[in-house]
Amino acid sequence: MKITIVNPKKIKIPLRKIKFLAKKVLEFFSEDRDLSICFVDDESMKEYNKRFCHREGSTDVLAFSYSDGSQYLGDIVISYDTARNNAMIFRTNFQDEILLYVIHGILHLLGYDDKTPAGRKKMATLQKRFRDKSQF
Repeated sequence: MKITIVNPKKIKIPLRKIKFLAKKVLEFFSEDRDLSICFVDDESMKEYNKRFCHREGSTDVLAFSYSDGSQYLGDIVISYDTARNNAMIFRTNFQDEILLYVIHGILHLLGYDDKTPAGRKKMATLQKRFRDKSQF
């Protein structure tokens, strides 16, 4: 399994922790496919959100699954601006928000959905499990 990080603005992110956590989540689900995680600003995220999801505004994370059975699982796009803002709002830290979004994005790639209360609850439970285990 290969985890590719795309960070065009060279923001300070915990690369080793991101890769370690991503691998642990994938291993938990016996998933051995590759994925990429791309970090963008809110302006770029707004464009992705409008183009691919037909929604206005930015969001924290988008996931694009490749369910064609290939070795490539998909792409996760994370807004580091939203992570910084949410870290202040929720009184966490930037790194924790980023790691949460990585988990969230992987769960979406694996087919989990947060569009219903039951789906949100299941994703929240799994996110908490992986966050609790990801203390380095």
